[in-house]
Formats: sequence, C-alpha cells, structure tokens
Amino acid sequence: MKSGKGQPVRLYFDAENFMWVRSDYGSVRITKDMGTFTNAVGSKDEESTIDFYVETSDFKDVDGMKLPFKLEMVATSPILKQRNVGTIVTTISEYRHNIQIDPKMFQ
Repeated sequence: MKSGKGQPVRLYFDAENFMWVRSDYGSVRITKDMGTFTNAVGSKDEESTIDFYVETSDFKDVDGMKLPFKLEMVATSPILKQRNVGTIVTTISEYRHNIQIDPKMFQ
C-alpha cells in the first residue's frame, strides 16, 4: 500500500482466511546530530535505523465481520531510551458499531 507521500506500507494477510495480520511501516534512517564542535575524532555519517510495525491477532466474529481483538505495536531502538525493542499490546474487549456519540465528548 502506498500513500501519496512517504514510504510504502506492507500489508500481510493470512493465506488461509485472508485476515490482516501485520502492517510493516518499514525503516527510517536518522542521521546523528553533529553537536558541539570538539577536536575528538568520530564519524560524521553515524546513522540509526528505526523499524515500526503493527501485528493483529485473536480474530472474532462481530456483526458478521472478523475483527482483531489484539494489536501489538512494535518499535525498535534507538528511538527507545531503555531497551532495544518496545512493544505496546492492546487488547480490545468490545466493538460497537453505529452507536450515537454525544457531541459534548469533543468539547
């Protein structure tokens, strides 16, 4: 999948049931800031690579559609400060379709 700008996103689907199981947003290379000038010897081309992807699982039937009830968002270092890989796991307990939303919630 490719949006109007930026890097394409790779979508992965289960070959048996065609459920969406992963979106790979690719890698971003970030060049290290130069910082303060010193006489120290170092590489001027130091780059870091960050990978980011989302995986889905635990599909259940909701109103005639199969929807994921578990999402895992993964980012790799160096964007993270404490670890090499960070994961946010989201568990969905309920989907509600076509319900009325109180406009006051957006004030």
